[in-house]
Amino acid sequence: MPMLLKCSFALKALIQLGSPRTNSLLVMRAGELVHEFYRKGYNKHRPDDIHSITKSVTSALVGIAIAEGHIGGVEDKAVQYFPEAPEQPGWQESKADITIEHLLTMRSGIRYGGRENWDAFENSEDSALMALLLPQAHVPGEKFAYEDPPISILAGIIERTTGQKLLDYANEKLFAPLGIANPHWVTAADGLPYGGFGLHLSPGDLLRFGQLYLQEGSYDGRQVVPAEWIRRSRPQGKKILSYGYLFWNDYFRPRRSYYSANGVYGQFVAIRPGCKTVIVRTGSPGKVGPFILKKCVDYGIM
Repeated sequence: MPMLLKCSFALKALIQLGSPRTNSLLVMRAGELVHEFYRKGYNKHRPDDIHSITKSVTSALVGIAIAEGHIGGVEDKAVQYFPEAPEQPGWQESKADITIEHLLTMRSGIRYGGRENWDAFENSEDSALMALLLPQAHVPGEKFAYEDPPISILAGIIERTTGQKLLDYANEKLFAPLGIANPHWVTAADGLPYGGFGLHLSPGDLLRFGQLYLQEGSYDGRQVVPAEWIRRSRPQGKKILSYGYLFWNDYFRPRRSYYSANGVYGQFVAIRPGCKTVIVRTGSPGKVGPFILKKCVDYGIM
């Protein structure tokens, strides 16, 4: 039996076990949709909360903004885009060294540190500035710490440098070229979309995003994201949980050359250039999402 057919049977069996928790599972190989599953009430076009896959979309927008000259580069200090920050309560001098790259790699040292700080962040008149003013537990670059608010700093920088609302910029530069129409993106009280979460996209939309990265930033004959940015976004380490520009490496087989945009509850867009494969999974709480991805590796589809 061909491997791809064996994988299809295996995936169907896995999905049956976890069907209450898997809303969709799509596999694209060499440009062909070779497997798709939708739980009752779901389909390729129904938007779902993609949670922290949003971070990877924000990363793509940063790459586009840099290519267009709005942002100088990943070595730029975040504070240069928030010149008022050093005069604000909560400023720490070490924050002057936070770079765009620190934010992209979760090494800014900023930790929101509790519900009170979170409420101040999401209810602020300037949520991106407030994120920069949250407590810093470590100096920039010292430690990896997975946090949501620092990604809103990137969202704020895009708005400040482009002169456009983040969603307007995303629609023009990323979503429209991919054929993604009218996505919903949850915002903080000031109207800035959370850079780290809150985007709602359909399984078909996520498949397009994965194909964009598989194809080195090119889609439908157009270079949407610079190819060099795609390459730099990939995790470079060979350790479990290595992190790139808001993308993860392979959780289970660190030496396998694929990487993924991940969200809580097992949402993922997994990309393996070596076998021209993209796998998308959306769903609800549970461990079946990562389990399915692991089995995709075990069965050779990934």
